Amino acid sequence: MDAWESALAKFLEQWKGRKDVEGALVAGSYAWGCPTKYSDIDVHIVLSDKVNWRKRGNAVVDGFLIEYFANPPRQLKQYMKEDYASGKKTDAAMFSRGRILFDKRGEIKKLRQFAKRELKKKFVMLRGAELEIAKYMLWDGLDNLNDLQDQKSPGFNLLYNLLLEKVISTYAKYLGVEVASPAKLYNFFTSEKFRKAYGMAAFPDKKFVKLVSVCFKQHGRRSFKAIEKLIWYSLCEMGNFKVDGWKIRTPLKLE
Repeated sequence: MDAWESALAKFLEQWKGRKDVEGALVAGSYAWGCPTKYSDIDVHIVLSDKVNWRKRGNAVVDGFLIEYFANPPRQLKQYMKEDYASGKKTDAAMFSRGRILFDKRGEIKKLRQFAKRELKKKFVMLRGAELEIAKYMLWDGLDNLNDLQDQKSPGFNLLYNLLLEKVISTYAKYLGVEVASPAKLYNFFTSEKFRKAYGMAAFPDKKFVKLVSVCFKQHGRRSFKAIEKLIWYSLCEMGNFKVDGWKIRTPLKLE
């Protein structure tokens, strides 16, 4: 047993004997075999569906930071549905691939089957009015970034990084694919080993991947040219964009 597994076992002693606990599952970098010195141990404690509460917290055991999430099955299923609606399948992936530590009455196995069905669902692609607004927002962000560059504003770097994440998430939604969280985006685009560990498919547009990789590595004035190229490539692939005459008409949205 590795040291992190021993620490996790000690932590779970307080949960195992409880009547309102069904089981536990470990996921994340330790479970996938790719932790760093900054990684925490992600453990999901599955509660009885009879409880009306949930809990999230942190504990340090033998030098390891354990981040724990305690939820009943119905709440976990809701999280998976919300993930899917936002273009993610994070929780479904964890329950599909995570290591079951104990499962008193098979509730985690049932959740695993539910998670596998969620993973098979195709995302709703970005289309129609939502797509046109998203394209405009990318053009507008690039225009604002150009302005900050001319001003030599310290705010340039902040907007650059926000815009880079925005174009990645927008284009991914247009294609109907999932990408990693911001902290893991660089590894997602550049490391096959990372994608394999996290069970994620490679991004389907190889030219986009090359352009994104350049954006991660550029600094100063070169960074504007890099993201400008990335955004205009994305806009062309999404049906092109022309600001002159751009307009959109949608129904009122009232409560």
